[in-house]
Amino acid sequence: MRWVTALAAVTLALALGTPALAKEDVEARLRQPLPPDPAPGSVIHVAWTLTILESGGRPFNACGVFVQLRSRAAGQSTRAYADPSCAAHPNGEYAADVVVPQSGIGALEIGLSGTTDVFFPVVGFVLPPTSTGVVPGGSAQIPWPLVLGGVVALLALVAMAARSRNRIRISR
Repeated sequence: MRWVTALAAVTLALALGTPALAKEDVEARLRQPLPPDPAPGSVIHVAWTLTILESGGRPFNACGVFVQLRSRAAGQSTRAYADPSCAAHPNGEYAADVVVPQSGIGALEIGLSGTTDVFFPVVGFVLPPTSTGVVPGGSAQIPWPLVLGGVVALLALVAMAARSRNRIRISR
């Protein structure tokens, strides 16, 4: 039982660590407006800057940063990575060429790829004039530290139940 408690404490501490939370204070800002009414299937250039708000607007430098265009209808989203070779971005500036979804642009998302993708709020993004009223800025996601904490708690409960079940069998 002690190892389960220790494992849960260490996992929770790692999940709630400062580096992970730093990503939650990052803001994306488009450096240029999107072209008006881009044709489905065409490729558009998207350029943006990522800054860490808590650090006074310090540039955010990371590998695996992407832009994703959500479809206006229930179609497939499209995604393009800013730099597949993972070069440094010390000034926080990124750009990618991304394909417009078949039903047009419903939302634009900028994020960081990982075990669970992290999406950043996009400031100043306006949908092209012919797009419908889909709210930009990303999909609703449960913060991964909360999910991880729930999984650890569930595993601890299962371990405690198994251990108490073994005690009942032994005492009979």
